[in-house]
Amino acid sequence: MSRLFGKVLGHHRVGRMIGAGGMGEVYEAEDLQLGRQVALKVLPAAIAADEERLIRFTREARILGSLNHPSIVTIFSVDQHEGEHFITMELVEGRTLAACTPPQGLPVARLLDVAQPLADALAAAHERGTVLIDPGGPPSGRVGLRKVLPRLGAPPRLNLMVITHGHFDHVGAASGLRDATGAPIAIHQADAAWLRAGQVVWPKGVTPWGRFARTVFGPVVMPLYRLSKLDPDLLIGDEGMDLEAYGISGRVVHTPGHSPGSVSVVLPSGEAFVGDLAMNGLPFCLRPRFGIFAHQPDRVADSWRKLLDLGAREIYPAHGRPFPTSALVS
Repeated sequence: MSRLFGKVLGHHRVGRMIGAGGMGEVYEAEDLQLGRQVALKVLPAAIAADEERLIRFTREARILGSLNHPSIVTIFSVDQHEGEHFITMELVEGRTLAACTPPQGLPVARLLDVAQPLADALAAAHERGTVLIDPGGPPSGRVGLRKVLPRLGAPPRLNLMVITHGHFDHVGAASGLRDATGAPIAIHQADAAWLRAGQVVWPKGVTPWGRFARTVFGPVVMPLYRLSKLDPDLLIGDEGMDLEAYGISGRVVHTPGHSPGSVSVVLPSGEAFVGDLAMNGLPFCLRPRFGIFAHQPDRVADSWRKLLDLGAREIYPAHGRPFPTSALVS
């Protein structure tokens, strides 16, 4: 008998285990409020204890929850109860593909019957398109292209590139990606001049380590970069920009401080992609904190207040690992 059999998680009474894998155990359960049978995917304790993997688990569940297709299971909620983290989803009756497949494999006609709805589901998910945040890269952007293009499908599908600020390490692959995909480039109007001029910019340090790095490494690193002059397709104003037209439920928000035109992308589910408004990893810092470089450090705190007011809970910095807002230090 499984460890959770008979327990009540939130308003769900757990029944038999119906599957298990590296990312969790799946149980049949009864929704005690609505009187229906559901499936619970419970995260293993080792993964739940890893903050970064827990954030990824929650984010993936929310992405699935945004999809609506007959061949994609419906996600009802992401919950936590007494230390157990779980996803509540539609309970689908039937047999697994492994149970339906004889030792000699499926006949072609049967294989096509199975594969067609799967392909339709993947196509539906892919139709939502992709918005790329910060097409960074080295001076030529070739490494950035090699990393990004294979993830965009064939032919590559990219709806929009959002540049969170106009510094050299965030724009290196923008030109090549636009040539390869036709995707428009969006940047705040306050940083657009740097992009048009191909200017290599590194802001001042605002912490002892930031000031040291800017003074010692800046004169060495900056001459190595050669950026192409690039006209952006879309200028973001202080009012921000809605992303619905590009297949994403979210908004670009003006969050100045790191640069005059710094922007963040905030999703309704609480994820915020903040560029260099925060950092979380070497060589910049040991734990989540405000960025160590800034053109306008006096505006950083106001930008963070704006993000919190918009419901930001999980922060994705350009440099380092994601983290919850509760872990941030100034």
